[in-house]
Amino acid sequence: MIGGLWKSTSTAALIAAAGLFVGGVAMPSAKAADLGGDCCADLEERVAELEATTARKGNRRMSLTVSGQVTRSILYWNDGNDSGTYAGLDNHNQSTRFVFSGSAKISPNVTAGFEFMTEWSGGARTSTVDQTSPDGGVSGDGTLNVRTANWYLEEKTFGKVTVGRLNVSGPVGTIDLGGISTVAHWSPGLVGNAFFVAGTSRLSAVIGPTYGGDRIEGIRYDTANIGGFVGQAVWGEDDVWSASVRYAGEFGGIRVAAGIGYEAQDPSPTQTIQLDNGARNMDHEWAGSLAAMHVASGLFVQGHYARSEFLNGTDAKFWMVQAGITKNWFGLGNTSVYGEFGNAEDYIKSGAAGVIAGLPAASSNVDFWGVGVVQQIDAAAMELYLGWRRFETDVTGAGAGSGSSELDLVHGGARIRF
Repeated sequence: MIGGLWKSTSTAALIAAAGLFVGGVAMPSAKAADLGGDCCADLEERVAELEATTARKGNRRMSLTVSGQVTRSILYWNDGNDSGTYAGLDNHNQSTRFVFSGSAKISPNVTAGFEFMTEWSGGARTSTVDQTSPDGGVSGDGTLNVRTANWYLEEKTFGKVTVGRLNVSGPVGTIDLGGISTVAHWSPGLVGNAFFVAGTSRLSAVIGPTYGGDRIEGIRYDTANIGGFVGQAVWGEDDVWSASVRYAGEFGGIRVAAGIGYEAQDPSPTQTIQLDNGARNMDHEWAGSLAAMHVASGLFVQGHYARSEFLNGTDAKFWMVQAGITKNWFGLGNTSVYGEFGNAEDYIKSGAAGVIAGLPAASSNVDFWGVGVVQQIDAAAMELYLGWRRFETDVTGAGAGSGSSELDLVHGGARIRF
């Protein structure tokens, strides 16, 4: 170490990148080798300036990885009376986002790390547009919202503890072995939630749970993988808690994944914040999922069943099944072709419309089905998708929101991951 100059490899790299400038003048190679005398003080000052203005990866102990995705789409809709096409929407099935994450080894068995995830949010999303609003009622540029911000400690044998803003890993939605969730997510309202159906009711009031979007400030524990099983438990703000267990394995060329979980809240008498991101007055709910794929042929079937109970004592149920084939036929990446069918019953009971005095007991029933295709392009970390879903809705006893309707949605676009 000469004159304290080579303090770190990053300093050395900065000196090389700067061409060994001293006082703004490039040093010839002979002088560059002569690091004696007063030149070192000037050189160190220049290096300090460069270090202050240079983006660096991590802090030489904790790594830093930047990742994310951009997912944009075109949506055609037809409700039997009117139709339209909206271009450039953010696909809420797999929203546009970026992630800062990192980890560091404390010992061979113990790791510390963090995750900070932001999501593009604004009016022009597949979940917020409707028949009269191609931008979801919000004009201008979108914004970035924080999805997760947490740190964790993980030990190979005892598992992982995460603290901060995190996902509530309770009820288990459809486990996607077929690779189709970008266009055929198990929470169907993420495309079309705001569209009017059955009078003045919106699809979001009748289509079923979106528990996969629950995020809270809290603490989560994930067990280590034990024979393919992983357990999770969460407790956090407003006394929300959940527990789940998941399994993944392969037997005789059949890949299997399954899970079941429960989520509940113990609200105070004045509590105004509910489960499901406040979208419904959820008290508790559970859901289980089962998926299987024949690895050699690519044939798959997957689905889940859920039951929800609301603070007003009513309940609802939801189920869906998806099946298809996924295989690399063209050399670009897997091509997934699928069909699906599902039903949501009595989710109208969750809101005020479900308990209007003087009307018959409210009820709702939604059948939905669809087909589609997803093409992976491995060389660009990209996927193209196109899918159609049809919703047939019947609502009774909910005032102006009663009636029957049909809604067709054709949704296509691309996702690029980085």
